[in-house]
Amino acid sequence: MKEYKTIGICLFHLLASRNIMTSDIFSVLRGTAGIRLVLFVPSYKKDFFIRTYESENVIIQGVDEQMVNTRAFTFFKWLSFCLIPTYTVYLRHRERLQRNPSFWGYCKYGLSRMISRLCARSPAVHAAVRACDGWFSPYRNLLPYLNRHRLNLLFVTDVFSEIEPIFLHAARKRGIRTVGMVRSWDNTTTKGLLRTIPDSMIVNNNIIAEEAVRFHDVLRESISIVGLPQFDMACRNFNDDRVLFCRRLGIDPLKNIIFFGPAGMFLSDTDWQLCELLKRAISEGVLPASVHFIVSKHPGDPPLLDRFVPDAHFTIVSIGTPFATGPKVSEMTVADQRFLVSCLFHSAIIMCISSTVGMDSLPFDKPQIMVEFDGWEQKPYIESVARHHDEDHMRKYLKTGAVRVARTPEEWFRSIREYLYDPSLDRKNRSRAAREQLFNLDGQSGMRVVRYLLAVISQEKH
Repeated sequence: MKEYKTIGICLFHLLASRNIMTSDIFSVLRGTAGIRLVLFVPSYKKDFFIRTYESENVIIQGVDEQMVNTRAFTFFKWLSFCLIPTYTVYLRHRERLQRNPSFWGYCKYGLSRMISRLCARSPAVHAAVRACDGWFSPYRNLLPYLNRHRLNLLFVTDVFSEIEPIFLHAARKRGIRTVGMVRSWDNTTTKGLLRTIPDSMIVNNNIIAEEAVRFHDVLRESISIVGLPQFDMACRNFNDDRVLFCRRLGIDPLKNIIFFGPAGMFLSDTDWQLCELLKRAISEGVLPASVHFIVSKHPGDPPLLDRFVPDAHFTIVSIGTPFATGPKVSEMTVADQRFLVSCLFHSAIIMCISSTVGMDSLPFDKPQIMVEFDGWEQKPYIESVARHHDEDHMRKYLKTGAVRVARTPEEWFRSIREYLYDPSLDRKNRSRAAREQLFNLDGQSGMRVVRYLLAVISQEKH
C-alpha cells in the first residue's frame, strides 16, 4: 500500500476553485509523488468534482454546509462583521438598514455601528471574540471528516468564507497544521474580522498582507506573498487564434471587440439598460458600427438581461460550467478560464461595474472603463452602483488611474471612442496597477503556492 502525506483542500467558493483548480496548484500537487489530496466541497457539487477531478490520489469529500449553521455561528458571523473599521462595512450596514427600515432594523444598525466605532480597532476585543467564537464553534460536526482522511495539512483557500474558519477550528483541535489563503483582493476589507487565524497565510500582494496585519492581527512573519495563480495562464505569453475565436462566437474578426461585464443581479437591476444604451449609441452613430460587444454573464451572479434584445453588435456569453439549477451553482474549469482569458485577449477595451475583470485584463494592458451610473434611472447613492466604487479595495484601485470611471452615458461613449483611437492612453497607470495588484507577472504564482505547501508538509512530524 502506498504511503501518502495527505493535504486537505477546502473549495467552497467557485472563485476559490478557479484559483486552485485552473492553475498549477492542483495539477502539480496531483502529480507529486507521495501526495494525496482530499478536496472538501459542498455536497451539491460532489458529483461534479468526482467527474472532473477524482483520481487515484484525489479524493472528493462532500460536506453539507448547513451543519455549521447554528445560532452561535450566526451570532459570531454578525459580530465579526462589525469588527473591522472600513468604509465598506459601513456601507453594508447602511444597505441592510435601507432594506429593512423598521424599528428593529434601526436598532440593529445602531448596535452594529456602535460596535464598529468602539471595538473594531482593538486587538484585545478581537482576541476575546475569536476565543468565544472558537468555544461555541460547531467544529465537532467536521471532526469525522478530518478523522476519516488523516490529514497532514489543511489548506483553506478562502479564510473569510463561512464554513472554512470552522474547518480551521476543527484542525486546531486535531493538531493539524493549517495554511490559509485570502481568496480575493477585497476580502480583507469587506468580509469582517478574520474569525480564525491559520498557522500561516498565503496572500496575493503587499496590499492584502498589510491589511491582514492591520485589520486582522495576523503576524507579518506568518504571511507569504505569492501573486494571483488564476492569472498565470494570461501571463505565460498567451496566444489565441482570433479567426477561430470569432468564428466560434459568430463575430466578424475585423471588428473591434469590447468586453462588458455587467454588475449582476445581486448588485444591480439596470444592467439591461446599460446594454440598451450601447445599442442605441451604435444605431445613432455615437459609437462606430465597427464595434462588437461581448456581454459576459458572471458565473456566480448573472445579470438581469431578460428585457434586453441584442442585435448583430452583441454576443452574450456565460462564463463557467453550470451543473444544477440556481444562479450560483456553477464552477470554473480550465476550459472556462481559457475562454475568459481569450475574451480579454481579443478585446480592445474592457468594461465593467465594480468587478475584478479589469484586473484580469492587466496582463494584456487593455484599456478599462468602469460604469458608475444606473442606466437611465436616478437612484439614491445607497441603491446606486456608484457606491460600490467607494469600497476600500476599489478606491485603492481607482487611485492608480488604471481605469476611467464613466458617470454619465456621454462620458462612457467618449471614453470608448478615445480608447479605440489610442489604446496607449493611461498605459503607465495600468502598469502601476499591475505592479500593485498582481505582485509578479511571471506566470509562476501557482508554483509558489505549491512550493510553499510542500515545504510546510515536509516539516510535518507525524
